[in-house]
Amino acid sequence: MPPYRWQLAPVITAEARAALGDFHPLIAQILVNRGLTDRVQALSFLTYGEGPTYDPFQLPDMGAAVDRLQHAIAHQEPVVIYGDFDADGITGTALLVQGLRRLGAVVSPYIPHRETEGYGVNTGALDRFRAEDAKVVVSVDTGTSAVAEMAHAEFLGLDTIVLDHHAIPPELPKTIALVNPYRPESRYPFPGLAGVGVGFKLLQAMHIAAGRPPEEVEDYLDLAAIGTVGDLAPLTHENRWIVQQGLAAINRGGRLGLQALSRAAGLQPGAIDAGDLGFMIAPRLNAMGRLDHAIHSYQLLCSDDGTEASHLADMLEATNTERKRVTRDAIEHARAAIGTDDGPVVLVAGPYPAGVIGLVASKLAEERYRPAVVVEQGEEFSRGSCRSIPEVSIVAALQHCSDLFVRYGGHPAAAGFTIETRRLPELRQRLANAVERELSGARPDPILRIDAETTLRAFPGPLMGELARLEPYGQGNREPVFVTRNAVVAQKRTLGAGGDHLELRVKEGGAIWRAMGFGMGKRIDTVLGQVDLAYTIALDRYHGGGTLQLRLRDWRPAGQALT
Repeated sequence: MPPYRWQLAPVITAEARAALGDFHPLIAQILVNRGLTDRVQALSFLTYGEGPTYDPFQLPDMGAAVDRLQHAIAHQEPVVIYGDFDADGITGTALLVQGLRRLGAVVSPYIPHRETEGYGVNTGALDRFRAEDAKVVVSVDTGTSAVAEMAHAEFLGLDTIVLDHHAIPPELPKTIALVNPYRPESRYPFPGLAGVGVGFKLLQAMHIAAGRPPEEVEDYLDLAAIGTVGDLAPLTHENRWIVQQGLAAINRGGRLGLQALSRAAGLQPGAIDAGDLGFMIAPRLNAMGRLDHAIHSYQLLCSDDGTEASHLADMLEATNTERKRVTRDAIEHARAAIGTDDGPVVLVAGPYPAGVIGLVASKLAEERYRPAVVVEQGEEFSRGSCRSIPEVSIVAALQHCSDLFVRYGGHPAAAGFTIETRRLPELRQRLANAVERELSGARPDPILRIDAETTLRAFPGPLMGELARLEPYGQGNREPVFVTRNAVVAQKRTLGAGGDHLELRVKEGGAIWRAMGFGMGKRIDTVLGQVDLAYTIALDRYHGGGTLQLRLRDWRPAGQALT
């Protein structure tokens, strides 16, 4: 990755601090940095507001979706939940199957096989549903771009409902209901729901319509939290409440499958946080869809048998270990293929396993700080996965090339497509041109946004309790980053089998702090003498009984100016 450009937030004024009330100065600074400028906003954020107060019927087509499903329940018509094979789609499928069954529906899950069926709704699956006498198909985390597939469903006599959050294409499929908060006509106050979040709102609407106790829906917040964090949905507004309440449910230990998966991943019971959902739980759920079949992850989440849950959790753990190996090999191959290419977008095509191309693209985008596209190249058709940087909407760039694709879709940060292999050279050039236009010819550097300059003496004591109120951290509510000047490096060493990680002992303010730089082992020779440290601060749950440690984000020789 190119060097970070450090960007220190302006120090807030005394007037701005007074508008917030009696918060610690560092907390006040962070709140203002997050756009919270008065006490009412700040307290709503810190207390998660009053929960999911947004009316689900403000989402487009929600009334039509509820009416059709109520009819299916009343007449015991078979319903199929068609989910995507990532953590968002898997949790959305589990939430809807369990929630609709509780309401009396005859409902079954379907998650496609990544290798044999590919992304999205496919006509072969729809043919099978019709042959098995299904009447309604509800897609979750997919379907917004499935124009031809939904037309085929209509031809078969299947009623379709789409619950999705992907970008809105020029043409929408014909369905009974297309519930997507990004539709232009949506009256919903918060568009940032994940697919599982849209599913949660459907269950909420179903309970309202049926006069059922609203707290029943909250039984599925653990699933909604995992899908929301795993899909990098913004942890603001309603999502913040979903994740906070979902984490509380997970830490109470209710769902057998999650207990088993947490044990297999080595997580500490009762202390699981949003980072654990994003970096430990979601990747293991995803691993089955990448290398095997995501239905096993669904089965784990829905299991009510301890022995079965333990067996499935061990299967996910083993598959995740293999996923890491396959990903490492694919990344090395892609790096060699790119070489010294310095174009505006990275695009590599080859015999990459379909299940890891998104992970490879993510790593390349991080390392090169450019949009990256990795293509599983086939003889006739190829499938690509795209990851981007904040300065470029990759789905907007794909829209400039839309005539080349069999299908495509996604978000500004991540997208995918299917294309005829013969058209890959044309895609490479046109995509590069589209990205150049978005960047206006400039080549950006990664920015490290720093919330405040402080000393390490500030952190022990009551401040840590106030910082904890800012959680859960994630997309849209990043973990606060601090900078401390003139820290003395007392010791340094690498850790891990390959020396991948860096451990420092730094002196500042009369105390010695442990600082960890995960994935920074190769930079050990650049840590010399006195340094300015950029870091987050957290409890080390695995050493020293919960002592504080620094999580390094970057460092510089002491004394350089901050922007």
